[in-house]
Amino acid sequence: MKKLLNDFGGFITVFFIGSAILVAALLVFISINQSSIDNSLEGFTSTQRNKVIGRLEGNPTNKIKMIEFSDFQCPYCKVFHEQMMPQLRKEFLDTDIASIEYYPMTFLGEDSINSAKASICAQDQSQFWLYHDLLFYIQNPNHNNGTFSDDELLKLAEYIETEDDAFDKEVFLTCYNSGEPEMFLKQLQSQATAYGIQSTPTVVINGVAVAGIQDITVYRQIVEKLLME
Repeated sequence: MKKLLNDFGGFITVFFIGSAILVAALLVFISINQSSIDNSLEGFTSTQRNKVIGRLEGNPTNKIKMIEFSDFQCPYCKVFHEQMMPQLRKEFLDTDIASIEYYPMTFLGEDSINSAKASICAQDQSQFWLYHDLLFYIQNPNHNNGTFSDDELLKLAEYIETEDDAFDKEVFLTCYNSGEPEMFLKQLQSQATAYGIQSTPTVVINGVAVAGIQDITVYRQIVEKLLME
């Protein structure tokens, strides 16, 4: 009987030690996973925007309506985001002259499709622009290398969940796997085709297409002419 009790006591001890090790391992895994998210986004800050509705920035009733056709994998689109958009925002959006709507394109392959899908699902929870900024922040110049894999895109959703209590990564994931974003992206692609868009970035200003990254004076001249009509 004494031996049985000793054996049972030993089993309980081993059980609790084993449980403690499993819990510790789980906490380490969570910590490492969270750390990998934090490290990849070290230094990230989102752009301050005065007014946003879905994928649109600015006042939608303004006479001047811009559409930005862009691909989250496109290096020039990242340059446009970082260097040209601040100028357009200062000159046309903050002054309440124009609005601009973002159309995610999928010209460059699988990661373009994945990132565009994810941005639409973030839009469903009113976080398109934060997700947009995150995608450009982690962009890799090598196309389709897994930077925008399903797992990495979910990590971005997890990051937003830590920033916004109303954001639900499970709702995001359900949307991402539903097939609905692909159908919506096909509609955007059809509109791009109608405008004759063949490359990104391209900005369409009241029907006038401006391809690439131009000097601010190019956009200014088009806007001034349109305002006089």
